[in-house]
Amino acid sequence: MEVVAVDEVVSSIEEIRHRIGHRYVSVAAPEALAERVSLQVTLAAGHLPEMELAGLYSPQAPLAILSALTFARSVTEEPALGHELARTLLGHSWSGAWTASVSRLGRPAPSMSQHLRSLLPGPGFLVRQGDHPHVFNQVVPEAFSRSSGDQVLLMEEEGVPGPVAEQLARLAGSVSVRPVRLPGRWESVYGTARAGQLAALPARPADLLARPSARCRACGLEQIAAICPFCRVHTESASGVGGSPSRSTSGGLR
Repeated sequence: MEVVAVDEVVSSIEEIRHRIGHRYVSVAAPEALAERVSLQVTLAAGHLPEMELAGLYSPQAPLAILSALTFARSVTEEPALGHELARTLLGHSWSGAWTASVSRLGRPAPSMSQHLRSLLPGPGFLVRQGDHPHVFNQVVPEAFSRSSGDQVLLMEEEGVPGPVAEQLARLAGSVSVRPVRLPGRWESVYGTARAGQLAALPARPADLLARPSARCRACGLEQIAAICPFCRVHTESASGVGGSPSRSTSGGLR
């Protein structure tokens, strides 16, 4: 898995082809960058027709997106199944960030009073992302929601103050808490490089891996979704899928 700038997507995919030889590549990005990344994926597909590319764009924090891909890869090497598992994990996740300033934050949009407060010294803001984005002036119970089942709470190292981390850990309940290092720079998402990201994901991702029920008509990969995320064609049901060896591929989820 690699984290690259938006304008390096094409060259990165080309490097993966030469250095690693993977045919199937999932390109994931926050929704705030979706339009720009989608254009780069389209350019890469035209430049490298032998590569099969799938886009995954989510309203969750970058930490949650990267973690979902990592969790999915730990469960399955099958490209289409891993791609859909990552999407499912994100649907069962909570994520956000702690930031001292929201003056350049676009999504979610802060209030005018929060913009003004960013100009003064203060404790900071909790940004909730996902399907119900919001900016909170402090850590409050309604800011954090848990899905059913055990979760793991990830906190970016050196980005989340100790008292904030303790409050969130208490709200999370009995889940495990892990400090993590997050690669890349995310000013384009938060308007600042000093935001400390947070993410709560299912602790047992294998429980969410659905049984494949179809194959892609074009590439032959086992499928969960009705449309192959790589070939963009409708899948066809295949009796006994999962009971026989799957079609060999030159690589898994990346």
